[in-house]
Amino acid sequence: ENFPLVRLRLTTHPFWNPKYTALLELDLFQAIMEMADAYAKDKEEGVNSGHWDSIVDAFDDGDMKNFWTYDAARAFYFSSMILFPEVAYYEIIGHSYEERPIDVFSLRDDSFTMRAPKPNILFTSLHHAREVMSLQMNMFVFAKLVHGYLSNEADSHFLVQTRNNFFVPFVNPDGYSAISDYFLDEEKNPKHSLTRIRKNRHASPAKDCDWTKLGVDINRNYGFKWGFDDEGSSTDPCDEAYRGTEPFSEPETRAMRSLANKYNFKWAFNYHAFGPLYVYPYGYDGAYNDHLPFEFLEIFKEFEKECDLKDAKWGNARQTVNYPANGEAADWLLNEYGTFAFSPELASPSAYSKQFFPRHDAILPVLEYNLPAAIRGIWKSGPQLLINEIDNSRYFERGDLFEYVLLSFVVENVGLQDSYSTGLKLDVIANSIPPHVDVEIFQLHETLSIADAQYAHVWDKDITQFDHLLGKMN
Repeated sequence: ENFPLVRLRLTTHPFWNPKYTALLELDLFQAIMEMADAYAKDKEEGVNSGHWDSIVDAFDDGDMKNFWTYDAARAFYFSSMILFPEVAYYEIIGHSYEERPIDVFSLRDDSFTMRAPKPNILFTSLHHAREVMSLQMNMFVFAKLVHGYLSNEADSHFLVQTRNNFFVPFVNPDGYSAISDYFLDEEKNPKHSLTRIRKNRHASPAKDCDWTKLGVDINRNYGFKWGFDDEGSSTDPCDEAYRGTEPFSEPETRAMRSLANKYNFKWAFNYHAFGPLYVYPYGYDGAYNDHLPFEFLEIFKEFEKECDLKDAKWGNARQTVNYPANGEAADWLLNEYGTFAFSPELASPSAYSKQFFPRHDAILPVLEYNLPAAIRGIWKSGPQLLINEIDNSRYFERGDLFEYVLLSFVVENVGLQDSYSTGLKLDVIANSIPPHVDVEIFQLHETLSIADAQYAHVWDKDITQFDHLLGKMN
């Protein structure tokens, strides 16, 4: 009782100085515009006005029965790119069958340099046009990172600085544009219903299909195990799983191949709907992970445990959707590039979310249910440090006026990349501070003096993938 209270806080997360701020209102597009004004004003005044809850409310209020039309969704991404050039970038990696651009938007801080290459992470949506929740999810993750970076949220700021995050919202822009156009067509569709177009718009000359059934299933047209059998894909041009005439016959898959060749992604989420299912390779033959290398399976299982998504089912195609899929994107990414690729089938535990066009009150729960896994995936792609096995024991030495506290800890790197700078930080948060406190890291052979509550020290130590650092403080 005669000794002052000293609390030591050990973290592996950097504490960033305020840099940018953002003000977000309910309307999504008004939010983007006002974010720019607030960004400049708050940066000048040194305040933080960001409110994530405000932008969340806009995501179930789209212009197409609570979803977003093709043009409106593109405007959202372009607004961010134009208004925040510090972190938002744009490129075209190809064009669709009907000559629409295949857009790629990325969030990254190129001014922030690291000793190791930054990992590249991919988020895609709308391989299948009717799976509109995949686009909502893509936009939601993008908005979360933009808002978090500009309003100086520690996690988002760190992940934009240390990772390169790529978003392809419209893998199938023709199919989604057809859904949007039909919805807006007063003459053909006076009730403004949503049609269930799945494939691209590449009609086959060999067979006359209904206008909603024509095209190629883009997610059966990738090169790995293309056409492996007629169960996991089809030769029928009117079938929903029609695989095309040959691997990469479609301009959309060729564009995705160019993107993967350029950036060699470490991690990927190819969003689909509906689930909730988190599907990972291999799914081409319906076997139970018989062909998946153990090191990949181990990471997939570890990620499942870290996410702890209640009611979600994890596994390959046979274990989740209960049918094979060959010529599929995640299988191809893993086989060709070693990418840890998922095909999440989006939903929440609610029964109302398990459909292609969920009702209004089911949209936000789906986005919020799946967002933590998206953020964890970005973390997992690079160095990810966890502090555990903390052992704290106290003892007194009779006659001395000092209290000795021994704290031992283990810092593990559970990410997929070596950590070249741990960001390991020790700072003091205390009710009162004694005149002098010595902190000795035995393994690191450093003795530090803490003079006041403002003290902080950061160790710059390398921790390789799956390795750990041992430390003791006295």
